[in-house]
Amino acid sequence: ELEEGEEVTLMPGNLLPASPPPEASIPAEEEDDEECLPEGDVRIIRITDGSDVYATVNTTTALEWPSENWKVHAGHSHWGRWRPCPGDEAEVLHSWEPGHADSSHRSPFADSLLLVRMFNEHLVVIAEQGASTLYLTPSGRRKVKPPSAFASTEVSEA
Repeated sequence: ELEEGEEVTLMPGNLLPASPPPEASIPAEEEDDEECLPEGDVRIIRITDGSDVYATVNTTTALEWPSENWKVHAGHSHWGRWRPCPGDEAEVLHSWEPGHADSSHRSPFADSLLLVRMFNEHLVVIAEQGASTLYLTPSGRRKVKPPSAFASTEVSEA
């Protein structure tokens, strides 16, 4: 919901894909747990290649996750019938790079990976080459206000 007088720029990719409603709200973790960009910056991406989605990586121990809750929600096992599609947009929460010195940001794969929160609340891991950056902006100066459910701190049990 927008505040009175708040200006929002709508972009074509802001429309939600046709998919079932999310099964549960995904909690926003503590700020210390979602350190993925320089403090205060928000990176919004658009999926360009659905084949670069790592739909089952959350069922493995391949990555060190910033939150166990995010791991549970970040894959096919939680999405139900919904699937990420080219054109879908999301906010980057975390990233993993091959050979990164910090194990919490190290990808064991040849790909750099992004953990993103879709604007329908699903979490997705995607190889960076399968996404394009729409904009990077200091938080608080977002062009589009995401749904208020992003601020939720509880997961509803389905």
